[in-house]
Amino acid sequence: MGLGAFIVVGLVTPIAARFAIPTSRPGGLLSTYALVYEQSSPVLIALSSRASRKLVLMLMLSLMTLAAGVVFSAVAWNWDVMLISRAISAIGGGVFTPAAASVAYSLSAPHNRGRMLFAVFLGITLSQALGVPLALLLGQWLGWPVSFEITAVLAAFAWSMHFSRP
Repeated sequence: MGLGAFIVVGLVTPIAARFAIPTSRPGGLLSTYALVYEQSSPVLIALSSRASRKLVLMLMLSLMTLAAGVVFSAVAWNWDVMLISRAISAIGGGVFTPAAASVAYSLSAPHNRGRMLFAVFLGITLSQALGVPLALLLGQWLGWPVSFEITAVLAAFAWSMHFSRP
């Protein structure tokens, strides 16, 4: 997912300071996310292919943010927890993104499918283009964990929208 994946880009220096590590190491958080995403996504998509897409979306959003990924990133007490939390978040994102595209495609009328896929990927792109600079500003102003906490709150809001619909 957009912001969840790239949130660390602008927060490298404060994350390095928090864990007393060289500023080159937090870049590994993005590399870890990308590697886990790339390795887990095809396998987990195949394993979840018979499950309800709605269930898959809810579980992966939960895994990515609420259950572990972003929340543990915000409260990481050491570097290992931070790395593991980013890997967990990548597993959720690696399944969520293709599942969201699949749902958008399958629920759309044939003549709207392109538009619906565009909407899904525009949302991801905007979350990166707008969310990462905003996370940087908030991280510098209020501390980097706040950026992760706000991301978790936004995800919780999205998750709760599922239960507010009849």
